[in-house]
Amino acid sequence: METINQRMEITDPWAAYWADWLKGKAPTTQGKQAPQSYYAIMNFPADGFTGPDVPLDLMTREDLVAHYASESYSPTPPPLSAAAPHRLTIDGRSERCGNKASLFQATFALAGGPLLDVFVKTYPVEDFDLLLREFDVYSAAAHSGIVPKLHATIKCRPQPWGGLIMENAGTALSAYDDPWEDLKLTQRERLELYDALRRLHAAGIVHGDVAARNILRRPTGAFCLVDFERSSLAHVCPGPVCEELARSQRNLGLEDAQVRT
Repeated sequence: METINQRMEITDPWAAYWADWLKGKAPTTQGKQAPQSYYAIMNFPADGFTGPDVPLDLMTREDLVAHYASESYSPTPPPLSAAAPHRLTIDGRSERCGNKASLFQATFALAGGPLLDVFVKTYPVEDFDLLLREFDVYSAAAHSGIVPKLHATIKCRPQPWGGLIMENAGTALSAYDDPWEDLKLTQRERLELYDALRRLHAAGIVHGDVAARNILRRPTGAFCLVDFERSSLAHVCPGPVCEELARSQRNLGLEDAQVRT
């Protein structure tokens, strides 16, 4: 979580390129050099386009709030010594995304750090309220082990979007809203999943959209919850009688005695 509290402001040498590209043109970038700063390589193999390096701002929560209020806001530039060459490489689009968001598979490395497999969940600037909600959930549940680790929050210029760089925590139980009985979970797995939801509620969070597509299975077999666009915080959970927990208990086919121990 240390990364979240850093900020970077980079002059964008590619604004003209992207302005033309977004209009359907294909200007040349021959001879141009990307800045040594915090940047991304936009790489979409599906359509054969590899874009230039695009500067990104590493943002705090206060920056996100200010951006949502005013698109003209820019984060405070850091000292030059802080502008290390971190790299985010977007490989392609994942099938999973929220109501307003797009989700991309990517790799991410802080300067001098290891290369990590990550997901980048992006929102248009007009939906930064949803980005903020997800940011707050991941921050509140950071030490619970039941949500992916949040590595950084970013804002891209000149394109009007921002996003979260999150741990690639596993595979969704389903890409769709499959019926719970079709998921073939063992009794132990059902209890473990219910316990993950109970721990989320203990952290003061109601998920708001508990579905198989929003539940990941880590390589260890543990469950991890994602997609908090509809979540609410400051929840004081009454226990098994809580509406979301009671509904999840029914969906998972668990008896009262199993969830009250």
